[in-house]
Amino acid sequence: MHGSGRRLPGLEQDQAIYEHFVRHYSHFFPTLPQVHRTTFTRQATNLSHFKARLWQHWLADTPHRRDFGLMDSLPLPVCRFARATFCRRFRYEDTQDTQGVRATYGYDHVARQTFWGLRLHLHVAWPGLITRLTLAPACAADVAVAPQMLHGQEGIVIGDRNYHSPQLQQHNCDKRSLLSNY
Repeated sequence: MHGSGRRLPGLEQDQAIYEHFVRHYSHFFPTLPQVHRTTFTRQATNLSHFKARLWQHWLADTPHRRDFGLMDSLPLPVCRFARATFCRRFRYEDTQDTQGVRATYGYDHVARQTFWGLRLHLHVAWPGLITRLTLAPACAADVAVAPQMLHGQEGIVIGDRNYHSPQLQQHNCDKRSLLSNY
């Protein structure tokens, strides 16, 4: 994302991201132009665990309320709907890959349309700090992802009606956390 909230043009594909880094960051990585694009992509993917640990380290040092938060989800389309039957992004039925999140059809209630992709679930603590996030298939119900998002949470979390479940509410009362719906 750009500072204005716009996407950088053409950075949705690996090739465009690789070319962007070669063009703009070769002075930091002098051998980058000799590295193949797939090697670059694989190494960037392997760094995801390190990035998550670094995020958690910074999160521990950033002041925020740990006893109050908001939880919601938003659609994350991976291709245009008309191309969904041909789109191979995040489609793992024909391979043995079980590490990735599988894209599925889901419904976007704001745009009032079906989409092909994932659903991003966020937990935001006061004053607007993202403390947890997870990707789920677009067809996964919010209430099914809620236990993962609430794991280890103490205090009040406010979520919309899609997170409402009496069983989840009872389970969280035992864990000293409360999921409140608006």
